[in-house]
Amino acid sequence: MDADTKNAYALPAQWQTQCYVPVLRAEGCAVHIGNRKVTSNIHLSVLEKWNETDAREYLEKRHGICAELFATIYWQSLRFGLKKLSPHRRATTVKLIHRHLPTYAKLYSQGRVTMSSRCPRCLHHDETNAHVYCCMNQEAFDQRKADWNEMWKQLRKIRTATIIEQTWRHHLGTLLAILLGDNLVDSLPVVHGDISTLLQHAIQEQTSIGWD
Repeated sequence: MDADTKNAYALPAQWQTQCYVPVLRAEGCAVHIGNRKVTSNIHLSVLEKWNETDAREYLEKRHGICAELFATIYWQSLRFGLKKLSPHRRATTVKLIHRHLPTYAKLYSQGRVTMSSRCPRCLHHDETNAHVYCCMNQEAFDQRKADWNEMWKQLRKIRTATIIEQTWRHHLGTLLAILLGDNLVDSLPVVHGDISTLLQHAIQEQTSIGWD
């Protein structure tokens, strides 16, 4: 087979593949899926492509991710972030993303909790996925505030762009019911031009997916 692939370069032009496929002469042959060259984990890449249609149908039916929404999600970045987590934290994060946490409201609707759908911490509101982010039970709030401060410490450590910090503070502060107060970051000038346009596009896409 190796000899045949090398001989293919000597075929008459009309017999060669008409579309351009970047295969190095030393390689002889290569595997492409769409316009992407597979360089590792070929079995996984082929399986993903093989099951792509079923996966898309499942995501649309189960999570309401239509074709338009599907295109706004950066799947490679999501996969990279999830792979860094332990299996337990990864499972919890996926449930958070899909709003399928086993909250009291969810368990009560399924008949798995018979007493109430009330939050067991604050006892004032139903424990929904959204409530988990903003429960005003003091212990829950203190933990959320500590995680918030740690996040900003890490973002500044890696020198996160000012405009990204401003955007996250605006959207996440409200979601987490954390009073932001005055901050030096908010007083800094906002970027303009291409960066501003790209950021607005990213904000629109994130808003369509959901900030939680």
